[in-house]
Amino acid sequence: MARVLIVDDEAHLRLLYRLELELDGYEILEVGTGNEALNLLEQEKIDAVVMDLRLPDMPWHLLMDELLARRQHVPIIINTAYEQWRHDFRTWGAEAYVLKSSDLSELKQAVARYAAPNANVKNRRKAAEMLLA
Repeated sequence: MARVLIVDDEAHLRLLYRLELELDGYEILEVGTGNEALNLLEQEKIDAVVMDLRLPDMPWHLLMDELLARRQHVPIIINTAYEQWRHDFRTWGAEAYVLKSSDLSELKQAVARYAAPNANVKNRRKAAEMLLA
């Protein structure tokens, strides 16, 4: 069973995502801050991270940088209400950028695509690292 970490400061959204994704067979861990996410990442095996861009304790790009530095092969799915960050180069480290909606199908599709241990994601990141080296 794939383990997905939900990082969102809105408790009611974490609950909604937990209920929906558990019905799809995922084990869900959830936190409300970036620091809680980083602490949990050190303690638990995580197959994917779904993160909001607005968190109370740190800028989203610093959280992404830390997530990628600590576990570069864990896919990140950005789930936010803010369309304007979609083309910001700092979001390019994420596998998917999903706008928050009452229809969770796009989020669920992204989780289904990236949450399972996936050689294609790992190979894509290794190829990107080689290009940047």
